Amino acid sequence: MTTTLSSNREIADWLRQHMRVGWGLGHPYARSLHTANYLPKHSLFSWPTDRLETLAVGLLAAGYPVIPLQDGVEIKMPKRGVVVSVDRSIPGDGPPEAYMLESTQCGRPDYIGNSPEVLIELIRSLLVPVPALVQDPLVQVGFPGQPPGELTYVGSWQWDVHGEARGTEFINRAAAATLAAIEAAGKD
Repeated sequence: MTTTLSSNREIADWLRQHMRVGWGLGHPYARSLHTANYLPKHSLFSWPTDRLETLAVGLLAAGYPVIPLQDGVEIKMPKRGVVVSVDRSIPGDGPPEAYMLESTQCGRPDYIGNSPEVLIELIRSLLVPVPALVQDPLVQVGFPGQPPGELTYVGSWQWDVHGEARGTEFINRAAAATLAAIEAAGKD
């Protein structure tokens, strides 16, 4: 019998108790941008906010069963299951530093980001065709000084949203999800 997590509190508590370590973003993007005087002008959330609660609400609102796993939760979508997990690599208690989505069986996340809002938008878009790459000045794909590699930066320094995506599908989906999260928060 598979157990389903059925409330925001159950999902948030499960993820809080099953955080990964060492799976977060591969580069300190926010610090690098701050050093280069690229300071965020907006935020997707207001303080105080329980970001795990935000993630849990979004996962339940998607309407798919949420199944607990050892290192996160599985979202049982029609014809496509995904694993959502969180990472906190800084010692001590506190909120996650990264929110991750694993859709392929490559052993590593296909998307890693610092925003549960973007992760929720990404999940919402998984059952529609892959969009074209977003062409909007609020979304940056690729990071100055970072050579091309397995993961590509996808974020918005203006909104303090930073992520890494694997492969064309998830780069395009992450860029569209980043823009959707910004628009939902009130783009000006």
